[in-house]
Amino acid sequence: MLNLHPFHALRPQPQHFKKWIHRNIKNEFNRDENPFNFYNLINPSDKKHQQIRERISSYVKQKMLVNDLTPSLYCYRSKHNNDVFEGVIGLLDTKLITNGLIVPHEGVVNTRVSMFKNYLKEVLINTEPILLSHENNDGINELKNRLFRSEPFAEFEMNDTIHSIWRIEHPTLINQFSRAFNNIKSLLLIDGHHRCYSSLKLSSKIPKYSKMLVCLVSEDQLKIDSFCRLFTDLNKHRPDHFLAQLSSSFNVTRLTTYQKPHNLKSFSMYLENSWYKLYYKSSADDSKKTLERLPTQMIYKHLAKPLLGIHDLQKDARISYQYHKDNKKGIEQAVDSKKFKFGIEHFPISLDLVKRCLSEGALLPPKSTYVFPKLLNGLLIYDFKNE
Repeated sequence: MLNLHPFHALRPQPQHFKKWIHRNIKNEFNRDENPFNFYNLINPSDKKHQQIRERISSYVKQKMLVNDLTPSLYCYRSKHNNDVFEGVIGLLDTKLITNGLIVPHEGVVNTRVSMFKNYLKEVLINTEPILLSHENNDGINELKNRLFRSEPFAEFEMNDTIHSIWRIEHPTLINQFSRAFNNIKSLLLIDGHHRCYSSLKLSSKIPKYSKMLVCLVSEDQLKIDSFCRLFTDLNKHRPDHFLAQLSSSFNVTRLTTYQKPHNLKSFSMYLENSWYKLYYKSSADDSKKTLERLPTQMIYKHLAKPLLGIHDLQKDARISYQYHKDNKKGIEQAVDSKKFKFGIEHFPISLDLVKRCLSEGALLPPKSTYVFPKLLNGLLIYDFKNE
């Protein structure tokens, strides 16, 4: 059974959310200009994690941060132009991972899981919800829409996006949401695989820390884009020899100008100041498994592994994954900087293909999807010590 638990969120006062929050924390703030912000909380000057707990205590004493007095669920909505994303934030038990109610779509690196687990053990906070999707549910939609007809608890605009939060604190309404989520059969783990499994690992060591911060979003709210793959070298191949070897699996065409991939078999590759169109040559085996139809698997199976000798897509430093709003510009800048030898863009993979792949028992290659919404880090903090 899926039980979404309310919690006592640690948060700024409603009027201070914009001052406090930001997703991209690197180089965004000047400590002297704005000492009260999320960046300063999680990045103490001496990099000691125990200082995070000290800062939390200090912020609470100064009433810069407050704990909600009653356990609550939270509805969150972001709106950018015509793109609207809505979700419900609360706590889930980590055992849902082991009993199969939470389904991952890619693997994790055990060393990273252990690193995050150790970090969690020190700081005892979740600052960014794990993003989970569920099938569309009329009951949940009706409850959310009822809330959205009222004034939000907090609202602010940042980077042309309006962020709104509604607090669900009345026990009757919490129970209504809980009953609605009980009808959900499973949740797809969209974003936060390592955070999810680090919470599971911590709870296995310290059972009282068995909850994790999540945001549940209907799958029809998701928008899927793709990561670009960038490679540092050609594995000692000359560019012309590399292109010749690619032609065994792809039709390779040099372009006079950049073209976006138009289906799952087409790719755009930038090498030696030129754009190329790659079109995968089908084989008889491709129709048997959904995994083989994924462009990220084609890149791995027919390029990265045989031509570049890359066997571990998670750990090999010669491959990098980047998201760009403008893939042409992003790939060209990365390659022209000489940090990378070439880059590839692939067609986005649909959620339907992701689910088909999982139903056949296969995980996707790393960074196969770049999914919106991207949740704000530090918006509502789950402090383990408060529960």
